[in-house]
Amino acid sequence: MKNFITHMQENKSPHERRQFALQVAGTITALIFVAWVATLGVRLAQSSAQSAQEAASNTASTLVAVQQASSTQTLLNGYSGY
Repeated sequence: MKNFITHMQENKSPHERRQFALQVAGTITALIFVAWVATLGVRLAQSSAQSAQEAASNTASTLVAVQQASSTQTLLNGYSGY
């Protein structure tokens, strides 16, 4: 590694070193992006399954609350219905 850095400093101009650094950074960024995109489908599938369970749970909770509220005659003190 030291030999490579020494070679770059001695034999390459600052412009060429910047170009090389940009290429390396772009390659690393591209690899990270590809890995992120590759796992996106799995993460979305898990997320949609969880949200479907939460929606069903929320719907059931709402139905239970409505049934309990309708079984009691008054929702608020002094409310006698219409």
